[in-house]
Amino acid sequence: MAVKQSGKILRIGIMQGGRIIEDRYLRKRETVSVGESPKATFILPFAKLPIPKLFPLFLDKKNHYELAFTNSMTGKISIDGKLLSFDELLSSGKAKRRGKFNAFPLNQKMKGTIKIGEVTIIFHFVQAPPIPAKPKLPASIKGGWIKSIDWAYVTILFFSFVLHAAVLGYASTVPVPKFTKLEMVPERFAKIIVTDMPKFEEKDKGDGEGEGDKKKEEKKPKKKVASKEDGDKKPKKGLTDQERAEAAARRKAEIAKKVAGTGLVALLTAKGPGGNKTMGALSDTLADGARFGSVDDLMAGVSGLGVADSATERGRRSSKGGGPKAKGISKAGISKGGKTGLAGRKETEIKASAKMGALQDVDGSLDSAAIKRVVRRNLPSIKHCYEQELRRNPKLAGKVTIEVTVAVTGAVTNAEVISSSMNNRAVEGCMTKTIRRWRFPRPDDGDVIFVYPFIFEASR
Repeated sequence: MAVKQSGKILRIGIMQGGRIIEDRYLRKRETVSVGESPKATFILPFAKLPIPKLFPLFLDKKNHYELAFTNSMTGKISIDGKLLSFDELLSSGKAKRRGKFNAFPLNQKMKGTIKIGEVTIIFHFVQAPPIPAKPKLPASIKGGWIKSIDWAYVTILFFSFVLHAAVLGYASTVPVPKFTKLEMVPERFAKIIVTDMPKFEEKDKGDGEGEGDKKKEEKKPKKKVASKEDGDKKPKKGLTDQERAEAAARRKAEIAKKVAGTGLVALLTAKGPGGNKTMGALSDTLADGARFGSVDDLMAGVSGLGVADSATERGRRSSKGGGPKAKGISKAGISKGGKTGLAGRKETEIKASAKMGALQDVDGSLDSAAIKRVVRRNLPSIKHCYEQELRRNPKLAGKVTIEVTVAVTGAVTNAEVISSSMNNRAVEGCMTKTIRRWRFPRPDDGDVIFVYPFIFEASR
Protein backbone atom coordinates (compact mmCIF):
# COMPACT_ATOMS: atom_id res chain seq x y z
CA MET A 1 0.00 0.00 0.00
CA ALA A 2 1.25 3.46 -0.87
CA VAL A 3 2.50 5.66 1.98
CA LYS A 4 1.91 9.41 2.15
CA GLN A 5 5.10 11.33 1.60
CA SER A 6 6.15 14.23 3.85
CA GLY A 7 8.27 17.16 2.70
CA LYS A 8 9.02 17.37 -1.00
CA ILE A 9 7.39 15.09 -3.53
CA LEU A 10 8.63 13.66 -6.81
CA ARG A 11 7.58 15.37 -10.03
CA ILE A 12 8.04 13.47 -13.29
CA GLY A 13 7.57 14.70 -16.86
CA ILE A 14 7.55 12.61 -20.06
CA MET A 15 8.91 14.27 -23.26
CA GLN A 16 8.79 13.14 -26.86
CA GLY A 17 9.94 15.15 -29.85
CA GLY A 18 10.74 18.17 -27.66
CA ARG A 19 7.21 18.34 -26.18
CA ILE A 20 6.01 17.36 -22.71
CA ILE A 21 3.23 14.83 -23.20
CA GLU A 22 2.66 14.05 -19.49
CA ASP A 23 3.44 15.84 -16.20
CA ARG A 24 2.55 14.35 -12.84
CA TYR A 25 3.06 15.04 -9.11
CA LEU A 26 3.45 11.83 -7.06
CA ARG A 27 1.87 12.79 -3.73
CA LYS A 28 2.12 9.23 -2.34
CA ARG A 29 5.42 7.43 -2.03
CA GLU A 30 5.45 4.22 -4.10
CA THR A 31 7.59 2.47 -6.69
CA VAL A 32 7.31 4.23 -10.05
CA SER A 33 7.33 1.94 -13.08
CA VAL A 34 7.38 2.61 -16.83
CA GLY A 35 6.77 0.45 -19.89
CA GLU A 36 4.08 -0.87 -22.23
CA SER A 37 2.17 -2.78 -19.52
CA PRO A 38 -1.20 -1.34 -18.38
CA LYS A 39 0.03 -1.82 -14.77
CA ALA A 40 2.86 0.67 -15.25
CA THR A 41 2.70 4.08 -13.52
CA PHE A 42 3.68 5.75 -16.80
CA ILE A 43 2.57 3.83 -19.90
CA LEU A 44 4.97 4.27 -22.83
CA PRO A 45 3.24 2.84 -25.93
CA PHE A 46 6.27 3.34 -28.16
CA ALA A 47 7.89 0.76 -30.36
CA LYS A 48 11.38 -0.68 -29.80
CA LEU A 49 11.92 0.45 -26.21
CA PRO A 50 15.09 -1.19 -24.75
CA ILE A 51 13.34 -2.07 -21.45
CA PRO A 52 10.87 -4.77 -20.32
CA LYS A 53 7.12 -4.17 -20.51
CA LEU A 54 7.10 -3.28 -16.79
CA PHE A 55 10.35 -1.69 -15.52
CA PRO A 56 10.68 -0.21 -11.95
CA LEU A 57 12.41 3.12 -12.70
CA PHE A 58 12.19 4.67 -9.18
CA LEU A 59 12.33 2.14 -6.32
CA ASP A 60 10.65 3.10 -3.04
CA LYS A 61 13.02 2.53 -0.09
CA LYS A 62 10.76 4.06 2.63
CA ASN A 63 12.95 7.08 3.40
CA HIS A 64 14.33 7.69 -0.10
CA TYR A 65 14.07 6.72 -3.76
CA GLU A 66 16.55 4.69 -5.80
CA LEU A 67 16.99 5.28 -9.52
CA ALA A 68 17.19 2.00 -11.50
CA PHE A 69 18.72 2.16 -14.97
CA THR A 70 20.08 -0.36 -17.48
CA ASN A 71 23.15 -0.14 -19.69
CA SER A 72 20.91 0.70 -22.67
CA MET A 73 19.72 3.94 -20.98
CA THR A 74 21.52 7.26 -21.00
CA GLY A 75 21.08 10.29 -18.79
CA LYS A 76 22.55 12.79 -16.34
CA ILE A 77 22.05 13.49 -12.63
CA SER A 78 22.66 16.85 -10.95
CA ILE A 79 24.54 16.30 -7.67
CA ASP A 80 25.36 19.50 -5.72
CA GLY A 81 25.28 21.50 -8.96
CA LYS A 82 27.51 19.04 -10.84
CA LEU A 83 26.19 16.95 -13.72
CA LEU A 84 27.29 13.29 -13.81
CA SER A 85 26.35 10.81 -16.54
CA PHE A 86 25.31 7.22 -15.87
CA ASP A 87 28.73 5.95 -16.96
CA GLU A 88 30.46 8.33 -14.52
CA LEU A 89 28.19 7.15 -11.72
CA LEU A 90 29.16 3.54 -12.42
CA SER A 91 32.88 4.26 -12.76
CA SER A 92 32.96 6.29 -9.54
CA GLY A 93 31.16 3.53 -7.61
CA LYS A 94 28.18 5.68 -6.65
CA ALA A 95 25.86 3.41 -8.63
CA LYS A 96 25.90 -0.33 -7.90
CA ARG A 97 25.06 -3.28 -10.09
CA ARG A 98 21.99 -5.28 -8.97
CA GLY A 99 21.11 -8.16 -11.24
CA LYS A 100 19.95 -6.85 -14.60
CA PHE A 101 20.02 -3.14 -13.69
CA ASN A 102 22.07 -0.50 -11.84
CA ALA A 103 20.82 1.31 -8.74
CA PHE A 104 21.65 4.86 -7.54
CA PRO A 105 20.18 6.38 -4.31
CA LEU A 106 18.51 9.81 -4.70
CA ASN A 107 17.88 12.63 -2.25
CA GLN A 108 15.45 15.55 -2.45
CA LYS A 109 18.13 17.94 -3.79
CA MET A 110 18.84 15.93 -6.94
CA LYS A 111 17.28 16.19 -10.36
CA GLY A 112 18.08 14.76 -13.76
CA THR A 113 17.04 13.40 -17.14
CA ILE A 114 16.73 9.81 -18.38
CA LYS A 115 16.59 8.87 -22.05
CA ILE A 116 14.91 5.58 -23.05
CA GLY A 117 14.86 5.23 -26.81
CA GLU A 118 12.95 8.19 -28.23
CA VAL A 119 11.46 9.13 -24.83
CA THR A 120 13.06 11.54 -22.34
CA ILE A 121 12.04 11.48 -18.67
CA ILE A 122 12.66 14.58 -16.47
CA PHE A 123 12.43 14.36 -12.68
CA HIS A 124 13.04 16.59 -9.65
CA PHE A 125 11.70 17.08 -6.10
CA VAL A 126 9.33 20.00 -5.37
CA GLN A 127 7.04 21.16 -2.59
CA ALA A 128 3.58 19.61 -2.90
CA PRO A 129 1.14 22.13 -4.42
CA PRO A 130 -2.24 22.53 -2.71
CA ILE A 131 -4.98 20.21 -3.91
CA PRO A 132 -7.53 22.22 -5.94
CA ALA A 133 -11.08 22.23 -4.61
CA LYS A 134 -13.68 20.26 -6.52
CA PRO A 135 -15.95 22.50 -8.60
CA LYS A 136 -19.52 22.78 -7.33
CA LEU A 137 -22.60 24.03 -9.15
CA PRO A 138 -24.56 26.89 -7.57
CA ALA A 139 -27.76 25.98 -5.73
CA SER A 140 -29.92 27.81 -8.31
CA ILE A 141 -28.63 25.58 -11.10
CA LYS A 142 -28.26 22.31 -9.17
CA GLY A 143 -31.74 22.35 -7.61
CA GLY A 144 -33.11 19.96 -4.95
CA TRP A 145 -33.90 16.25 -5.01
CA ILE A 146 -37.57 16.94 -5.73
CA LYS A 147 -36.74 18.31 -9.19
CA SER A 148 -34.86 15.12 -10.08
CA ILE A 149 -37.91 12.87 -9.56
CA ASP A 150 -39.53 11.26 -12.62
CA TRP A 151 -43.17 12.00 -11.81
CA ALA A 152 -44.61 9.92 -14.66
CA TYR A 153 -42.81 6.81 -13.39
CA VAL A 154 -43.82 7.52 -9.76
CA THR A 155 -47.52 7.90 -10.79
CA ILE A 156 -47.54 4.56 -12.66
CA LEU A 157 -45.81 2.85 -9.74
CA PHE A 158 -48.37 4.26 -7.26
CA PHE A 159 -51.48 3.11 -9.20
CA SER A 160 -49.92 -0.32 -9.76
CA PHE A 161 -49.36 -0.68 -6.02
CA VAL A 162 -52.97 0.32 -5.26
CA LEU A 163 -54.36 -2.16 -7.83
CA HIS A 164 -52.29 -5.08 -6.51
CA ALA A 165 -53.23 -4.24 -2.92
CA ALA A 166 -56.97 -4.23 -3.82
CA VAL A 167 -56.73 -7.63 -5.55
CA LEU A 168 -54.82 -9.10 -2.62
CA GLY A 169 -57.36 -7.73 -0.11
CA TYR A 170 -60.31 -9.17 -2.05
CA ALA A 171 -58.66 -12.57 -2.35
CA SER A 172 -58.05 -12.70 1.40
CA THR A 173 -61.79 -12.17 2.14
CA VAL A 174 -63.09 -14.98 -0.08
CA PRO A 175 -63.67 -18.16 1.98
CA VAL A 176 -61.80 -21.23 0.89
CA PRO A 177 -64.14 -24.22 0.25
CA LYS A 178 -63.42 -27.21 2.47
CA PHE A 179 -64.42 -30.71 1.39
CA THR A 180 -64.37 -33.28 4.16
CA LYS A 181 -66.17 -36.10 2.31
CA LEU A 182 -66.13 -37.31 -1.28
CA GLU A 183 -69.95 -37.24 -1.34
CA MET A 184 -69.84 -33.44 -1.08
CA VAL A 185 -67.83 -33.06 -4.31
CA PRO A 186 -70.01 -32.60 -7.42
CA GLU A 187 -69.95 -35.59 -9.74
CA ARG A 188 -68.46 -33.71 -12.69
CA PHE A 189 -65.46 -32.73 -10.54
CA ALA A 190 -65.21 -36.08 -8.79
CA LYS A 191 -64.63 -37.83 -12.13
CA ILE A 192 -61.41 -35.83 -12.48
CA ILE A 193 -60.20 -36.86 -9.03
CA VAL A 194 -61.31 -40.52 -9.00
CA THR A 195 -61.16 -42.73 -12.12
CA ASP A 196 -63.92 -45.17 -11.05
CA MET A 197 -66.57 -43.13 -9.33
CA PRO A 198 -68.41 -45.17 -6.68
CA LYS A 199 -72.16 -45.15 -6.93
CA PHE A 200 -73.97 -43.84 -3.88
CA GLU A 201 -77.37 -45.50 -3.36
CA GLU A 202 -79.86 -43.88 -1.06
CA LYS A 203 -81.40 -46.16 1.54
CA ASP A 204 -85.15 -46.45 1.51
CA LYS A 205 -86.41 -44.92 4.65
CA GLY A 206 -89.47 -47.25 4.63
CA ASP A 207 -87.42 -50.45 4.74
CA GLY A 208 -87.38 -52.21 8.09
CA GLU A 209 -84.81 -54.18 9.87
CA GLY A 210 -85.93 -57.38 8.15
CA GLU A 211 -84.72 -56.16 4.69
CA GLY A 212 -81.38 -55.23 6.11
CA ASP A 213 -81.00 -58.69 7.54
CA LYS A 214 -81.75 -60.20 4.12
CA LYS A 215 -78.94 -58.20 2.50
CA LYS A 216 -76.53 -59.43 5.16
CA GLU A 217 -77.56 -62.98 4.52
CA GLU A 218 -77.07 -62.54 0.74
CA LYS A 219 -73.55 -61.30 1.29
CA LYS A 220 -72.58 -64.31 3.43
CA PRO A 221 -71.01 -67.11 1.33
CA LYS A 222 -73.00 -70.32 1.19
CA LYS A 223 -71.48 -73.23 3.00
CA LYS A 224 -70.66 -76.20 0.79
CA VAL A 225 -72.44 -79.36 1.87
CA ALA A 226 -70.24 -82.42 1.73
CA SER A 227 -71.62 -85.27 -0.41
CA LYS A 228 -70.88 -88.96 -0.49
CA GLU A 229 -68.94 -88.59 -3.76
CA ASP A 230 -66.62 -86.08 -2.19
CA GLY A 231 -66.15 -88.38 0.70
CA ASP A 232 -65.10 -91.21 -1.57
CA LYS A 233 -62.25 -89.11 -3.11
CA LYS A 234 -58.95 -89.40 -1.30
CA PRO A 235 -56.36 -86.58 -1.19
CA LYS A 236 -53.33 -86.93 -3.47
CA LYS A 237 -50.16 -88.17 -1.92
CA GLY A 238 -46.80 -86.23 -2.21
CA LEU A 239 -44.45 -86.90 -5.19
CA THR A 240 -41.46 -89.18 -4.75
CA ASP A 241 -37.86 -87.99 -5.27
CA GLN A 242 -37.67 -89.74 -8.67
CA GLU A 243 -40.85 -88.01 -9.89
CA ARG A 244 -39.52 -84.61 -8.78
CA ALA A 245 -36.23 -85.21 -10.65
CA GLU A 246 -38.12 -86.19 -13.84
CA ALA A 247 -40.27 -83.05 -13.61
CA ALA A 248 -37.17 -80.82 -13.16
CA ALA A 249 -35.50 -82.49 -16.16
CA ARG A 250 -38.56 -81.80 -18.32
CA ARG A 251 -38.54 -78.10 -17.30
CA LYS A 252 -34.83 -77.77 -18.20
CA ALA A 253 -35.45 -79.41 -21.58
CA GLU A 254 -38.27 -76.95 -22.32
CA ILE A 255 -36.10 -73.93 -21.36
CA ALA A 256 -33.18 -75.21 -23.49
CA LYS A 257 -35.53 -75.66 -26.46
CA LYS A 258 -36.75 -72.04 -26.15
CA VAL A 259 -33.27 -70.45 -26.06
CA ALA A 260 -31.58 -72.81 -28.54
CA GLY A 261 -32.11 -70.50 -31.52
CA THR A 262 -31.09 -67.18 -29.95
CA GLY A 263 -27.87 -65.25 -29.20
CA LEU A 264 -24.54 -66.85 -28.41
CA VAL A 265 -26.11 -70.33 -28.05
CA ALA A 266 -27.07 -70.33 -31.75
CA LEU A 267 -23.52 -69.29 -32.74
CA LEU A 268 -21.81 -72.03 -30.71
CA THR A 269 -24.29 -74.82 -31.68
CA ALA A 270 -24.57 -74.00 -35.40
CA LYS A 271 -23.67 -76.84 -37.75
CA GLY A 272 -20.34 -76.74 -39.53
CA PRO A 273 -19.33 -78.12 -42.93
CA GLY A 274 -18.96 -81.65 -41.52
CA GLY A 275 -22.34 -81.66 -39.87
CA ASN A 276 -20.82 -81.74 -36.41
CA LYS A 277 -23.01 -79.58 -34.22
CA THR A 278 -20.64 -79.27 -31.26
CA MET A 279 -18.55 -76.04 -31.62
CA GLY A 280 -19.22 -76.11 -35.37
CA ALA A 281 -19.43 -72.35 -35.97
CA LEU A 282 -16.29 -71.75 -33.91
CA SER A 283 -14.44 -74.36 -36.01
CA ASP A 284 -15.66 -72.60 -39.17
CA THR A 285 -14.29 -69.32 -37.86
CA LEU A 286 -10.89 -70.84 -37.12
CA ALA A 287 -10.80 -72.72 -40.43
CA ASP A 288 -11.52 -69.61 -42.52
CA GLY A 289 -8.04 -68.49 -43.60
CA ALA A 290 -6.31 -70.49 -40.83
CA ARG A 291 -3.95 -73.42 -41.15
CA PHE A 292 -5.94 -75.73 -38.87
CA GLY A 293 -9.63 -76.54 -38.69
CA SER A 294 -10.02 -77.16 -34.96
CA VAL A 295 -8.85 -75.75 -31.67
CA ASP A 296 -6.92 -78.94 -30.83
CA ASP A 297 -5.06 -78.90 -34.18
CA LEU A 298 -4.39 -75.15 -33.84
CA MET A 299 -2.81 -75.44 -30.39
CA ALA A 300 -0.92 -78.70 -31.19
CA GLY A 301 2.86 -78.38 -30.97
CA VAL A 302 2.89 -75.15 -28.93
CA SER A 303 5.63 -75.52 -26.32
CA GLY A 304 6.70 -72.03 -25.36
CA LEU A 305 6.61 -68.28 -25.81
CA GLY A 306 8.64 -66.08 -28.11
CA VAL A 307 9.49 -62.42 -28.68
CA ALA A 308 8.66 -61.23 -32.21
CA ASP A 309 11.15 -58.57 -33.26
CA SER A 310 9.37 -57.80 -36.56
CA ALA A 311 6.01 -58.20 -38.23
CA THR A 312 7.25 -61.16 -40.32
CA GLU A 313 7.97 -63.21 -37.20
CA ARG A 314 4.40 -63.18 -35.87
CA GLY A 315 2.53 -66.52 -35.83
CA ARG A 316 2.55 -69.91 -34.17
CA ARG A 317 5.54 -70.93 -32.11
CA SER A 318 6.21 -74.65 -32.79
CA SER A 319 8.46 -77.04 -30.93
CA LYS A 320 11.01 -76.90 -33.74
CA GLY A 321 12.36 -73.53 -32.88
CA GLY A 322 9.77 -71.11 -31.57
CA GLY A 323 11.30 -68.14 -33.45
CA PRO A 324 14.10 -65.91 -32.26
CA LYS A 325 14.48 -65.49 -28.51
CA ALA A 326 11.88 -68.22 -27.88
CA LYS A 327 11.58 -69.47 -24.37
CA GLY A 328 9.58 -72.38 -23.02
CA ILE A 329 7.11 -71.65 -20.27
CA SER A 330 8.45 -74.45 -18.12
CA LYS A 331 12.01 -73.17 -18.58
CA ALA A 332 11.34 -69.46 -18.33
CA GLY A 333 12.95 -69.27 -14.94
CA ILE A 334 10.02 -67.57 -13.31
CA SER A 335 10.77 -66.69 -9.71
CA LYS A 336 8.41 -66.79 -6.77
CA GLY A 337 7.54 -63.15 -7.24
CA GLY A 338 6.34 -63.70 -10.83
CA LYS A 339 9.32 -61.94 -12.52
CA THR A 340 11.77 -63.23 -15.14
CA GLY A 341 14.90 -61.74 -16.67
CA LEU A 342 14.75 -59.99 -20.04
CA ALA A 343 17.96 -61.22 -21.72
CA GLY A 344 20.21 -59.18 -19.44
CA ARG A 345 18.60 -55.82 -20.25
CA LYS A 346 18.86 -53.30 -17.37
CA GLU A 347 17.51 -49.80 -17.03
CA THR A 348 20.30 -47.28 -16.57
CA GLU A 349 19.84 -45.37 -13.32
CA ILE A 350 20.63 -41.66 -13.56
CA LYS A 351 21.30 -39.71 -10.37
CA ALA A 352 20.85 -35.97 -10.24
CA SER A 353 22.98 -33.59 -8.19
CA ALA A 354 21.86 -30.04 -7.26
CA LYS A 355 24.28 -27.78 -5.37
CA MET A 356 24.03 -24.27 -3.95
CA GLY A 357 26.52 -21.69 -5.13
CA ALA A 358 27.76 -18.66 -3.21
CA LEU A 359 25.16 -16.07 -2.16
CA GLN A 360 25.66 -12.81 -4.13
CA ASP A 361 24.52 -9.17 -4.05
CA VAL A 362 22.33 -9.13 -0.92
CA ASP A 363 20.56 -5.76 -0.81
CA GLY A 364 18.52 -5.36 2.37
CA SER A 365 18.34 -6.15 6.05
CA LEU A 366 17.76 -9.91 5.76
CA ASP A 367 20.51 -12.08 7.29
CA SER A 368 22.50 -14.11 4.76
CA ALA A 369 22.47 -17.13 7.08
CA ALA A 370 18.67 -17.06 7.15
CA ILE A 371 18.60 -16.89 3.34
CA LYS A 372 20.93 -19.90 3.03
CA ARG A 373 18.87 -21.84 5.55
CA VAL A 374 15.64 -21.35 3.59
CA VAL A 375 17.33 -22.18 0.25
CA ARG A 376 18.94 -25.32 1.68
CA ARG A 377 15.60 -26.50 3.11
CA ASN A 378 13.87 -26.08 -0.28
CA LEU A 379 16.74 -27.43 -2.40
CA PRO A 380 14.96 -30.80 -3.03
CA SER A 381 12.17 -28.98 -4.89
CA ILE A 382 14.76 -27.30 -7.13
CA LYS A 383 16.40 -30.67 -7.71
CA HIS A 384 13.04 -32.12 -8.73
CA CYS A 385 12.76 -29.55 -11.55
CA TYR A 386 16.14 -30.71 -12.87
CA GLU A 387 15.32 -34.43 -12.52
CA GLN A 388 12.17 -34.11 -14.64
CA GLU A 389 14.13 -32.87 -17.66
CA LEU A 390 17.11 -35.13 -16.95
CA ARG A 391 15.00 -38.17 -17.82
CA ARG A 392 14.46 -36.70 -21.30
CA ASN A 393 18.02 -35.49 -21.76
CA PRO A 394 20.60 -37.49 -19.72
CA LYS A 395 23.39 -35.08 -20.74
CA LEU A 396 21.63 -32.02 -19.30
CA ALA A 397 23.81 -30.03 -16.88
CA GLY A 398 24.81 -26.45 -16.13
CA LYS A 399 24.55 -23.44 -13.81
CA VAL A 400 21.43 -21.30 -13.34
CA THR A 401 21.66 -17.94 -11.51
CA ILE A 402 18.37 -16.49 -10.18
CA GLU A 403 17.61 -13.07 -8.72
CA VAL A 404 15.04 -13.18 -5.89
CA THR A 405 13.03 -10.28 -4.42
CA VAL A 406 11.58 -10.75 -0.90
CA ALA A 407 8.86 -8.37 0.34
CA VAL A 408 8.46 -7.03 3.89
CA THR A 409 5.98 -9.88 4.59
CA GLY A 410 8.60 -12.54 3.82
CA ALA A 411 6.88 -13.63 0.60
CA VAL A 412 8.79 -13.82 -2.68
CA THR A 413 7.42 -11.20 -5.05
CA ASN A 414 9.74 -11.86 -7.97
CA ALA A 415 12.15 -14.57 -9.13
CA GLU A 416 13.84 -14.39 -12.52
CA VAL A 417 16.78 -16.04 -14.25
CA ILE A 418 19.60 -13.59 -14.94
CA SER A 419 22.06 -16.10 -16.42
CA SER A 420 22.01 -19.79 -17.39
CA SER A 421 24.49 -22.15 -19.03
CA MET A 422 21.89 -24.93 -19.14
CA ASN A 423 19.64 -23.16 -21.68
CA ASN A 424 16.57 -25.21 -20.76
CA ARG A 425 13.38 -23.18 -20.39
CA ALA A 426 11.46 -26.03 -18.75
CA VAL A 427 13.94 -26.29 -15.85
CA GLU A 428 14.30 -22.50 -15.52
CA GLY A 429 10.53 -21.92 -15.56
CA CYS A 430 9.96 -24.67 -12.99
CA MET A 431 12.65 -23.16 -10.73
CA THR A 432 11.19 -19.63 -10.79
CA LYS A 433 7.67 -20.93 -10.11
CA THR A 434 8.95 -23.02 -7.22
CA ILE A 435 10.95 -20.16 -5.65
CA ARG A 436 7.91 -17.82 -5.79
CA ARG A 437 6.20 -20.15 -3.32
CA TRP A 438 9.00 -19.92 -0.71
CA ARG A 439 8.68 -17.99 2.55
CA PHE A 440 11.58 -16.10 4.20
CA PRO A 441 11.84 -14.33 7.60
CA ARG A 442 10.41 -10.83 7.53
CA PRO A 443 13.05 -8.19 6.69
CA ASP A 444 13.43 -5.28 9.08
CA ASP A 445 13.77 -2.53 6.48
CA GLY A 446 11.96 -2.80 3.13
CA ASP A 447 12.34 -5.30 0.30
CA VAL A 448 15.42 -7.55 0.00
CA ILE A 449 17.04 -8.49 -3.30
CA PHE A 450 19.69 -11.22 -3.59
CA VAL A 451 21.22 -13.43 -6.28
CA TYR A 452 21.71 -17.19 -5.84
CA PRO A 453 23.40 -19.62 -8.31
CA PHE A 454 22.47 -23.32 -8.55
CA ILE A 455 24.76 -25.96 -10.10
CA PHE A 456 23.29 -29.13 -11.63
CA GLU A 457 25.15 -32.30 -12.64
CA ALA A 458 24.15 -35.81 -13.65
CA SER A 459 26.00 -38.89 -12.34
CA ARG A 460 25.52 -42.55 -13.25
